[in-house]
Amino acid sequence: MLTDIFKVLSHPVRLELIKLLATRQSCLCREIPTISSFSKGTILSHLRALKQAGLVQGELEGAERCYQLNGDVLQQFKQQVSNL
Repeated sequence: MLTDIFKVLSHPVRLELIKLLATRQSCLCREIPTISSFSKGTILSHLRALKQAGLVQGELEGAERCYQLNGDVLQQFKQQVSNL
């Protein structure tokens, strides 16, 4: 798990998305391009990778997908890093 998360977080766009989501409870996918400099396609691609790693959760809210950080996985990751 630890190496998979490090690999996913090694991309600067993904780190920016994590930082962005950390400042909010949740964020609709359509909102992200208006508060970041990335295109919708870039955002969706990187959110998919973050979701596969378990760092981000996406739920449907009407016709939109709403994303938020997965606090449990982030806490486990932090704990594993602190034990290094």
